[in-house]
Amino acid sequence: MSYSELRANDMRVEREIARFLDSHVYNKESLFLNPRRTDTLDWQFKGCDIIVDVPSLGLQNVIVDEKTQGHYLLRPLPTFALELSFLNKNNELMEGWFTDKSKATQYYMFLWITASEDDRTFTSDKVTDVKFAFVSRQKILDYLESNGYGYEKLREMDSLIRISNPNGGAVNKTSYSDFWFYYTTNLKEKPINIVLRQRLIYSLSDFYYDFKR
Repeated sequence: MSYSELRANDMRVEREIARFLDSHVYNKESLFLNPRRTDTLDWQFKGCDIIVDVPSLGLQNVIVDEKTQGHYLLRPLPTFALELSFLNKNNELMEGWFTDKSKATQYYMFLWITASEDDRTFTSDKVTDVKFAFVSRQKILDYLESNGYGYEKLREMDSLIRISNPNGGAVNKTSYSDFWFYYTTNLKEKPINIVLRQRLIYSLSDFYYDFKR
Protein backbone atom coordinates (compact mmCIF):
# COMPACT_ATOMS: atom_id res chain seq x y z
CA MET A 1 0.00 0.00 0.00
CA SER A 2 1.06 3.60 -0.59
CA TYR A 3 1.27 6.00 2.37
CA SER A 4 -2.09 7.54 1.42
CA GLU A 5 -3.69 4.09 1.24
CA LEU A 6 -2.21 3.13 4.61
CA ARG A 7 -3.48 6.34 6.19
CA ALA A 8 -6.93 5.85 4.68
CA ASN A 9 -7.03 2.32 6.12
CA ASP A 10 -5.89 3.58 9.54
CA MET A 11 -8.72 6.12 9.52
CA ARG A 12 -11.21 3.44 8.51
CA VAL A 13 -10.06 1.21 11.40
CA GLU A 14 -10.37 4.15 13.82
CA ARG A 15 -13.94 4.75 12.68
CA GLU A 16 -14.81 1.08 13.14
CA ILE A 17 -13.32 1.09 16.64
CA ALA A 18 -15.27 4.26 17.48
CA ARG A 19 -18.44 2.59 16.23
CA PHE A 20 -17.84 -0.38 18.53
CA LEU A 21 -17.06 1.82 21.54
CA ASP A 22 -20.17 3.93 21.02
CA SER A 23 -22.34 0.81 20.88
CA HIS A 24 -20.75 -1.28 23.64
CA VAL A 25 -18.70 0.91 26.01
CA TYR A 26 -19.94 4.51 26.12
CA ASN A 27 -23.52 3.23 26.40
CA LYS A 28 -22.81 1.82 29.88
CA GLU A 29 -24.46 4.42 32.08
CA SER A 30 -22.71 3.13 35.18
CA LEU A 31 -19.44 4.31 33.56
CA PHE A 32 -20.29 7.13 31.15
CA LEU A 33 -23.08 9.56 30.35
CA ASN A 34 -23.76 11.96 27.47
CA PRO A 35 -20.99 10.86 25.08
CA ARG A 36 -20.40 13.37 22.29
CA ARG A 37 -18.07 12.49 19.41
CA THR A 38 -15.79 15.35 18.30
CA ASP A 39 -15.20 14.61 14.65
CA THR A 40 -13.99 18.03 13.48
CA LEU A 41 -10.32 18.60 12.64
CA ASP A 42 -10.20 21.44 15.16
CA TRP A 43 -11.11 19.10 18.02
CA GLN A 44 -8.82 16.36 16.69
CA PHE A 45 -5.86 18.73 16.75
CA LYS A 46 -6.75 19.66 20.32
CA GLY A 47 -6.33 16.00 21.31
CA CYS A 48 -9.98 15.11 21.72
CA ASP A 49 -11.91 12.16 20.30
CA ILE A 50 -14.95 12.25 22.58
CA ILE A 51 -16.41 14.31 25.44
CA VAL A 52 -18.19 12.40 28.21
CA ASP A 53 -19.55 12.70 31.73
CA VAL A 54 -18.16 10.25 34.29
CA PRO A 55 -20.69 9.91 37.14
CA SER A 56 -18.51 7.73 39.40
CA LEU A 57 -15.83 10.44 39.41
CA GLY A 58 -18.25 13.37 39.55
CA LEU A 59 -16.86 14.68 36.25
CA GLN A 60 -18.69 16.44 33.43
CA ASN A 61 -17.55 17.33 29.92
CA VAL A 62 -14.32 15.37 30.17
CA ILE A 63 -12.12 15.71 27.09
CA VAL A 64 -10.86 12.24 26.16
CA ASP A 65 -8.18 11.06 23.74
CA GLU A 66 -8.71 7.43 22.71
CA LYS A 67 -5.46 5.49 22.36
CA THR A 68 -5.78 2.41 20.16
CA GLN A 69 -3.49 -0.16 18.54
CA GLY A 70 -5.03 -0.56 15.12
CA HIS A 71 -2.09 -2.55 13.73
CA TYR A 72 -2.13 -5.10 16.57
CA LEU A 73 -5.73 -6.28 16.62
CA LEU A 74 -4.81 -9.97 16.56
CA ARG A 75 -2.36 -9.64 19.46
CA PRO A 76 -2.44 -6.33 21.37
CA LEU A 77 0.82 -5.05 22.83
CA PRO A 78 1.12 -4.86 26.65
CA THR A 79 2.29 -1.23 26.37
CA PHE A 80 1.31 2.18 25.07
CA ALA A 81 3.50 4.97 23.71
CA LEU A 82 2.95 8.69 24.30
CA GLU A 83 4.69 11.16 22.03
CA LEU A 84 7.34 13.58 23.32
CA SER A 85 8.53 15.00 19.99
CA PHE A 86 8.52 14.48 16.23
CA LEU A 87 9.67 16.11 12.99
CA ASN A 88 7.08 17.88 10.84
CA LYS A 89 7.00 17.82 7.02
CA ASN A 90 9.59 20.63 6.97
CA ASN A 91 11.92 18.55 9.16
CA GLU A 92 11.36 20.90 12.09
CA LEU A 93 11.31 19.51 15.63
CA MET A 94 7.84 19.70 17.16
CA GLU A 95 6.47 19.17 20.65
CA GLY A 96 4.81 15.77 21.01
CA TRP A 97 1.11 15.47 21.78
CA PHE A 98 1.64 14.16 25.32
CA THR A 99 3.71 17.10 26.57
CA ASP A 100 2.19 19.77 24.31
CA LYS A 101 0.55 22.16 26.77
CA SER A 102 -1.78 23.50 24.08
CA LYS A 103 -3.59 20.16 23.82
CA ALA A 104 -6.92 19.99 25.64
CA THR A 105 -6.75 16.28 26.57
CA GLN A 106 -7.77 15.62 30.18
CA TYR A 107 -8.06 11.84 30.13
CA TYR A 108 -6.77 9.00 28.02
CA MET A 109 -8.85 5.97 27.15
CA PHE A 110 -6.18 3.30 26.64
CA LEU A 111 -7.72 0.47 24.60
CA TRP A 112 -6.43 -3.07 24.10
CA ILE A 113 -8.72 -4.43 21.40
CA THR A 114 -8.62 -8.05 20.24
CA ALA A 115 -10.37 -8.94 16.99
CA SER A 116 -10.81 -12.03 14.84
CA GLU A 117 -9.32 -10.23 11.81
CA ASP A 118 -6.42 -7.84 11.32
CA ASP A 119 -6.64 -4.20 10.30
CA ARG A 120 -6.86 -4.97 6.56
CA THR A 121 -10.36 -6.48 6.86
CA PHE A 122 -11.39 -5.36 10.35
CA THR A 123 -14.93 -4.19 11.04
CA SER A 124 -16.54 -3.41 14.39
CA ASP A 125 -18.39 -6.74 14.53
CA LYS A 126 -15.03 -8.59 14.53
CA VAL A 127 -14.12 -7.38 18.04
CA THR A 128 -13.89 -10.27 20.52
CA ASP A 129 -12.41 -8.55 23.59
CA VAL A 130 -11.73 -5.03 24.80
CA LYS A 131 -9.72 -4.03 27.83
CA PHE A 132 -9.58 -0.35 28.62
CA ALA A 133 -8.13 1.92 31.27
CA PHE A 134 -9.41 5.44 31.93
CA VAL A 135 -6.43 7.52 33.03
CA SER A 136 -5.93 11.18 33.85
CA ARG A 137 -3.27 12.82 31.71
CA GLN A 138 -2.20 14.88 34.72
CA LYS A 139 -1.82 11.75 36.84
CA ILE A 140 0.64 10.33 34.31
CA LEU A 141 2.60 13.60 34.31
CA ASP A 142 2.63 13.66 38.12
CA TYR A 143 3.84 10.05 38.26
CA LEU A 144 6.69 10.77 35.85
CA GLU A 145 7.67 13.88 37.82
CA SER A 146 7.74 11.83 41.04
CA ASN A 147 10.19 9.52 39.27
CA GLY A 148 12.52 12.32 38.23
CA TYR A 149 10.96 13.20 34.88
CA GLY A 150 9.15 16.48 35.20
CA TYR A 151 8.41 18.53 32.10
CA GLU A 152 11.87 20.10 31.80
CA LYS A 153 13.61 16.78 32.43
CA LEU A 154 11.51 15.15 29.72
CA ARG A 155 12.58 17.88 27.28
CA GLU A 156 16.23 17.38 28.27
CA MET A 157 15.93 13.63 27.84
CA ASP A 158 14.32 14.07 24.45
CA SER A 159 17.20 16.27 23.23
CA LEU A 160 19.82 13.93 24.66
CA ILE A 161 18.31 10.89 22.93
CA ARG A 162 18.31 12.62 19.54
CA ILE A 163 21.98 13.53 19.95
CA SER A 164 23.40 10.43 21.62
CA ASN A 165 21.23 7.66 20.17
CA PRO A 166 21.17 8.28 16.38
CA ASN A 167 20.34 4.65 15.57
CA GLY A 168 17.19 4.76 17.67
CA GLY A 169 15.64 2.08 19.82
CA ALA A 170 14.79 1.75 23.50
CA VAL A 171 16.44 3.89 26.18
CA ASN A 172 16.42 3.09 29.93
CA LYS A 173 14.49 -0.14 29.40
CA THR A 174 14.94 -3.12 31.70
CA SER A 175 12.74 -6.12 32.47
CA TYR A 176 11.63 -4.26 35.62
CA SER A 177 10.95 -0.87 34.04
CA ASP A 178 7.38 0.40 34.12
CA PHE A 179 8.30 3.05 31.55
CA TRP A 180 11.12 3.87 29.14
CA PHE A 181 11.86 5.95 26.08
CA TYR A 182 11.83 4.85 22.45
CA TYR A 183 13.30 6.63 19.44
CA THR A 184 11.88 5.47 16.09
CA THR A 185 14.29 6.40 13.31
CA ASN A 186 12.77 4.41 10.45
CA LEU A 187 9.78 6.78 10.21
CA LYS A 188 9.97 10.13 8.47
CA GLU A 189 8.64 11.87 11.61
CA LYS A 190 11.34 10.24 13.80
CA PRO A 191 9.18 10.39 16.94
CA ILE A 192 10.46 9.95 20.45
CA ASN A 193 7.89 8.38 22.75
CA ILE A 194 7.65 7.46 26.37
CA VAL A 195 6.41 3.88 26.62
CA LEU A 196 4.19 2.79 29.54
CA ARG A 197 3.61 -0.80 30.57
CA GLN A 198 0.03 -1.98 30.91
CA ARG A 199 0.49 -2.69 34.62
CA LEU A 200 1.51 0.94 35.20
CA ILE A 201 -1.42 2.24 33.18
CA TYR A 202 -3.79 0.11 35.24
CA SER A 203 -2.25 1.32 38.50
CA LEU A 204 -2.70 4.97 37.46
CA SER A 205 -6.21 4.52 36.10
CA ASP A 206 -9.36 5.77 37.79
CA PHE A 207 -10.96 2.56 36.58
CA TYR A 208 -10.43 -0.19 34.06
CA TYR A 209 -12.77 -2.64 32.43
CA ASP A 210 -12.73 -5.88 30.44
CA PHE A 211 -15.47 -6.41 27.86
CA LYS A 212 -15.84 -9.84 26.26
CA ARG A 213 -18.27 -10.73 23.53
